[in-house]
Amino acid sequence: MWTSSLLLFAKLSAAGVVIVDAGSLLAYQLSAAGAPFGTTIEGLAAGPTFQRSLLNDKAALDTAGARARAWTVASAMRLTARCTALSTIVLECTNMPPYAAAVRAATGRTVLDTTTLLRQRFQT
Repeated sequence: MWTSSLLLFAKLSAAGVVIVDAGSLLAYQLSAAGAPFGTTIEGLAAGPTFQRSLLNDKAALDTAGARARAWTVASAMRLTARCTALSTIVLECTNMPPYAAAVRAATGRTVLDTTTLLRQRFQT
């Protein structure tokens, strides 16, 4: 089973990662996924309900909510501001695919996530 969009890095260049908690993604994990050394990572802002719900494994998560989308987009905007050369953003969290279109619209970058990985792996 493939559950991490980080597996997409084997075929990417100029890509960065948006993740729930930037401190939880270690260099050896990125390297094992095929990401180059120094890959730019941006986490959700510390404290918002969306991040707390994911980190604390809460039963309720408002995935359609405007606030969760806004926090994900804001993280992607910080990522692209820090590294303007990025052409691709990988949404690492399996709860972020609903916001991929909003991130794409806001950043103008290609956005990949677990649904991208699954589509690629199971194309016939």
